[in-house]
Amino acid sequence: MRILIVDDEPVSLELLAAVLTRANHEVISVRDGRQAWEQLVREPIPLVITDSNMPDLDGLELCRRIRAHDDPLYTCVILLTAVGRDDGFLTAMDAGADDFITKPFKREELLARVRVAERVLNLQKRHPRARRAPADLLLLQEHPRRSEILAQGGRLHRDASPHPLQSRRLSDLLEGARGAPAQGT
Repeated sequence: MRILIVDDEPVSLELLAAVLTRANHEVISVRDGRQAWEQLVREPIPLVITDSNMPDLDGLELCRRIRAHDDPLYTCVILLTAVGRDDGFLTAMDAGADDFITKPFKREELLARVRVAERVLNLQKRHPRARRAPADLLLLQEHPRRSEILAQGGRLHRDASPHPLQSRRLSDLLEGARGAPAQGT
């Protein structure tokens, strides 16, 4: 798989490139968000792994630009950050990241998350109407009330639309569940 990696720290960039290349991925490396954005505008790349904290154009803004860009193919974004999971996770997801890894990363975790991104991208290729759905589906994986949310999505599917994400995006369901207390508490 072609992967664009973005990090302003040369050691991190080299480490990411080495791990991904050894796993038989084609890696394109750039040193900042602006270079990454220019690369993506010239040529869509299915997976971007970006550091969150970079000068000029940071990883969060890069995510926002990718999501705002009207590209017919979905681009998965994995955000790398030194910020702790609790502090950065929701910020990353709200910016449009599909996944989140805390630095220093573990090789096995990075490769596992890349495999998940590959599965999502392959699913999107088979079902092109699901262009925006992958981010919602990845976010749902870790949601504590995912069964309830999926059940709501199923009701929407049966009652309102041929596809639950057409009538009410999964992100809307997630947002409603964030504000509501968990059942049984």
